[in-house]
Amino acid sequence: MESGGVKGTGDSGIPPRYGERKITGEEYEALRKKTPTAKIRKQVNKGHNKKIETEDQALPGKTFIGSLEADHIVSMDRIASMDGFGNLTEKQQLEVLNNPENFTGLSKSANTSKQSKSYEEWTHYKKGTPDEIEVSLDFRSKKITREKQLERILQKQIDDFKKE
Repeated sequence: MESGGVKGTGDSGIPPRYGERKITGEEYEALRKKTPTAKIRKQVNKGHNKKIETEDQALPGKTFIGSLEADHIVSMDRIASMDGFGNLTEKQQLEVLNNPENFTGLSKSANTSKQSKSYEEWTHYKKGTPDEIEVSLDFRSKKITREKQLERILQKQIDDFKKE
């Protein structure tokens, strides 16, 4: 069974298999420019009022005004290192990278701080500076759980494409 018409999202998948990235830096940058899509950016901002001051869900005590940024829950860097990703067509790679389940909305500050780290690795904003903030433990815990589920879903999506 497929979820939202996205290949490989119908069940919990299989454990992710990570290795060396099998795409070139140029290929990675070309894909980077095409993810997230405008549709995904809009999706993560649904119900968010960018005109009012909003409490940052990830960074306790911090507020922001503006749109949320679409952040890959399982980072693009990690997806590109999954077994089989490098053997997919560009269209298939983009379908995996733009799987709508793998996005969450983050403030610009939080997204810039997180970069390509996993939610397990991302513990502090501006670590080692006077402005340091510990990332919300509740927020991180939920995202770590979701990240582990999505790693399995994305690996299955890649494996399913390889069977075609």
